[in-house]
Amino acid sequence: MFVKAIIFELLLLLLAWLVACFFSIPLWGEANWDWVGFGVGISSTLPMLSMFFWLLQSKWEPNRKIIQMMDEAVLPLFKDFTIFQIALLSIAAGISEEVLFRAVIQGGLQSASGLPIAVAISALLFGVCHALTKFYFILATLMGVYFSLVWMSTSQLLSPMIAHALYDFIVLVWYLRLRVKPND
Repeated sequence: MFVKAIIFELLLLLLAWLVACFFSIPLWGEANWDWVGFGVGISSTLPMLSMFFWLLQSKWEPNRKIIQMMDEAVLPLFKDFTIFQIALLSIAAGISEEVLFRAVIQGGLQSASGLPIAVAISALLFGVCHALTKFYFILATLMGVYFSLVWMSTSQLLSPMIAHALYDFIVLVWYLRLRVKPND
C-alpha cells in the first residue's frame, strides 16, 4: 500500500507539471524560499492541529462520523506503515498537493479570474479530493483556503508545503498510535 500511495502522490505531481507546462504556470511558485517561509510553514500547523485534537475529543455527531470513517477507511490503509513511511508519504503529499492545488490551480486561475475565485476553486477541489464525509469536505475545503492564506502570507510555496506535510505526519502518527493495538 505504501508504494501505491507514493505513486499516487507522484502522479499528482506529474499532473501538476503537465498542466503547468501546458498553461505556462510556474510550477514551484516563487523560488525565493527562505527561513521565514520555513518558520511560517511550521507555525501554521498549530491551528490545524488544534482543530484535529478538537475533532478527536468532540462528541458532536459530524465529528464522530469523521472518526468512524477514518477507522473504517484510513486505519486499514495506514496501520502497517512505519514512521519513516508516514514521513515520506506526508512529504510527498505536502509537495505534490500544494504544487497542484496552490501553485498550478490557484496560481493559474488567479490572473484570469482574480484571487478570491482562484482561492475558492482550488480550495473546493482540494475539499472534493479529501471528502471522507460531507463535514470533512467542508473542513478540507477550509484547510485549502487556509493553505492559500499561508502561501499568500509569505509568497513562498514552501510554507504551505511544510504546513501540509507536517500536519499530515503528526495527525497520521498520532491517530495510528491512538487506534492501532499492539497485536493488530
